[in-house]
Amino acid sequence: MITHCVQETQPCAVTIKAEKKVNQLRVYPKGNNYLETGLSALLTHFGSKVRRMTFIDFSVANYKCFFDPLFFNETLKKNTCTIFVVDRQLGPVANYWASLLPNINGIIYSHDSLAVVMQKIKDVIQGKRLLIHHGETLSRVQMDVFRYVMSGISIQNISKVICLSDKRVYGIKTEIETKLKGSLNHLIIGSSHARTSRDLFTPQGNEK
Repeated sequence: MITHCVQETQPCAVTIKAEKKVNQLRVYPKGNNYLETGLSALLTHFGSKVRRMTFIDFSVANYKCFFDPLFFNETLKKNTCTIFVVDRQLGPVANYWASLLPNINGIIYSHDSLAVVMQKIKDVIQGKRLLIHHGETLSRVQMDVFRYVMSGISIQNISKVICLSDKRVYGIKTEIETKLKGSLNHLIIGSSHARTSRDLFTPQGNEK
């Protein structure tokens, strides 16, 4: 039974009691033991019906992974159901990738209730592809600016790379912050705190 779920410093801090893990489960990027344990417990409800499933942890602690298409090439394997698990801020980023990648089966959002999450997993196990996006989606140019800003590149240098004026790049940065509902500077700080908290609460012997 899931007893508590909070999306604050941890992407999904799930306090859960589970008797066994489901061998078919993979979570990428690795390191979020809360999420992996919670998903393992949910999948036990489906017994032998569970197919091999990959969950992509779209949380602020992992944002750098989602700048590189090679990350998805390496993690999205054939004959595997793939679901994005999205935190409160990175929904527009997840929606961007889901619109481009043909082998994404579904998206679990932070506002989804437990009943909705269970239904989505059930539908994916049954072979359905659930890609009804909720909320905003970053455009290609917004994704480019997001990647450069979060990599520490100045607005002036970004404008040279993408051949737009400084004023336009500032405008795009504002558009991104509106969609993500927060400052990109705060997102960088929040990702650092999330990684630190995850490291502090990773049980010894289970470090990734």
